[in-house]
Amino acid sequence: MTTEAPSADSSHYSPDAFKAKLAGFARLAGRQVVEKALILYHTLQRPETPKAAKATIIGALAYFILPVDAIADFLPGVGFTDDLGVIAAALVTIGGYVTDDIRETAARQAAAWFGETPPASLAGSRETFSAEE
Repeated sequence: MTTEAPSADSSHYSPDAFKAKLAGFARLAGRQVVEKALILYHTLQRPETPKAAKATIIGALAYFILPVDAIADFLPGVGFTDDLGVIAAALVTIGGYVTDDIRETAARQAAAWFGETPPASLAGSRETFSAEE
């Protein structure tokens, strides 16, 4: 018996669904997954990001949002490894469109969500979103 990984399409992605997923699973997913997902999210928001790159990002974030995927998200230690793989592949694909500003914003947001102090180079005040928005 073979099982296929669920597919993700743009109908599974929305900014609200993304924020809800992060709010509910940030600690379980871990800082690395959260920060990389935030990089994708902020790259998606840029008008300069080409449509093809946005389609890649939406596919990766939709997979992240899906409640059922190749490895169940609630499994401690391994639940988000498939999500991280999909997110990492998307980052490699669209990496040329990720700016230092986006990386800094994502790092600052992830640090705040995990109760960490952001690195000194990230101490500026930039606009971000919170899970409560």
